[in-house]
Amino acid sequence: MEALRSGGKSLRIVVGLFALVVVLILAGCGGGRTELTYRVGGTASKADVEYTRADGSVGKDTVSLPWEATIAVGSSFSFRVVAVNPSGSGTVTCEVLVDGESLGDAEGHRSIECSGSFSKKGSSMSSTFSWMADAAGSPGVSTPVAEEPTSPPATPTPSAQELLERGVALLDQGQYEEALAELEKALELAPEDANVHANLGTAYANLGRTEEAIAEWQEAIRLNPDHYLAHYNLGVVYNDLGQTEEAIAELQEAIRVNPDYAPAHRELGLAYAEMGREEEAIAEYQEALRVDPDNVEVHVDLGISYAKQNRLDEAIAEWERALQINPDHAFAHYNLGVAYANLGRAAEAVAEFQTYLRLRPDASNRAQVEQWIAELGGEAGTALGAEYQAPAGYRLGYPEGWTYVELKENQIAFVRRKEDMSVAVQEAPLIVLRAGPLDELAEGLGIGEITSVEGALQGGIEHFGAEAGEMAFFEVGGHSAGIVDISGTLQDVPFEGSLAFVLAGDWGFTFTGMAPPGTWGEVRPIFEAMVKSLVVP
Repeated sequence: MEALRSGGKSLRIVVGLFALVVVLILAGCGGGRTELTYRVGGTASKADVEYTRADGSVGKDTVSLPWEATIAVGSSFSFRVVAVNPSGSGTVTCEVLVDGESLGDAEGHRSIECSGSFSKKGSSMSSTFSWMADAAGSPGVSTPVAEEPTSPPATPTPSAQELLERGVALLDQGQYEEALAELEKALELAPEDANVHANLGTAYANLGRTEEAIAEWQEAIRLNPDHYLAHYNLGVVYNDLGQTEEAIAELQEAIRVNPDYAPAHRELGLAYAEMGREEEAIAEYQEALRVDPDNVEVHVDLGISYAKQNRLDEAIAEWERALQINPDHAFAHYNLGVAYANLGRAAEAVAEFQTYLRLRPDASNRAQVEQWIAELGGEAGTALGAEYQAPAGYRLGYPEGWTYVELKENQIAFVRRKEDMSVAVQEAPLIVLRAGPLDELAEGLGIGEITSVEGALQGGIEHFGAEAGEMAFFEVGGHSAGIVDISGTLQDVPFEGSLAFVLAGDWGFTFTGMAPPGTWGEVRPIFEAMVKSLVVP
């Protein structure tokens, strides 16, 4: 069978989810680290504060005075802090310090704003500082009206920080050309601002201008060697270019600066796996899951590395965990199908392959997967291409071309053709799902209560007075489940079939499948696939 599959290697440049990841944070220690401190004080007791964070985003808070915040930035930075006095009594002050050295301070009654920038080269530093007290437009501050203006007001020139913020917002919206224009303007005003270079790299990367993106991220790192997201983005691009050694070096730097950055651990794992260094890949995937335990793609990747080492039980556990988090992850179903087939678990392999084809009806390897289904004894032509969505929110797949009849609320019968309902069991197969609270299902089975999958299956066997085979247990979307083959008579009509039960919190799902003797073997893989396709919200 062909190779196992992950979610693919789409562009993983960090961009567009939120400002934090677009503006490559100036974290760090070592030569590029600078500490910038905002201080707000005065005789007022509280203030509404806005300030530029290290990542270029704006922090907002209502604080008790005095207040202070220190952030780690690079060798150049554009800053701004605004304090508004909501009470109107007393004063508010602001001050900005770089590595303990004050760049300036100011005082106001209703509001105060301090802004500017600095750039450090070695032991020397150049800076700008400006302030505005009781500014028009601040909360609680009235705007004076000129009686007869002699000329139109000048349009204020945006600062580098404002242009950067515009660029970030446009990146987040996927407007990369427009973002590039704003960031290029910011670069003219702040040519040594690492954040500007970093975001230019992101814009270039998303426009397919890879060489320019690499150059900008390298410049951001020159200005601040601890730009862990710049290192990360370089690592992603190098990985995609097949420059694996360079990718590993950049990703190791990202992790050195921020050991808890899960995407860097995953990307480093992918790089190691590309080189066949599976033990190191596994270690990185495990680190990523330590930080982000519900990352579906990492569980899939970890399963692949386990499978390459023939550790199939561990691989299966990872893919099952991925499906607990996202039951519709097609490649997790596909990989489970491959694993089950290699273990000789044909029915389970067929069920997983059918689910894969239902989720990816246009899969490029559809013909190959259908051939495997046929070789494993399933019905390639009856993959679960249709889906039933219940009003209660749960859903499951069923074969394309089949039909269903809602017998009553949360009780659905599936048959090959609608006319089969009148001859079901006697001449045609029938699959019935009954769902509901456990106490209702227990009452329907004539048992006191349902506390386990085994107990529910045993109750079903006794309810039908059937002969039963050995029970098998598994999980469906993280919920306990089981299946057992049965045979007997129903209203004097002989049958063969299966019972299955899924226990999901205080709800249960009972599947009953029956067919004329000698025909159930053809339907059983479909029955099991339907059970395993169940998705419970």
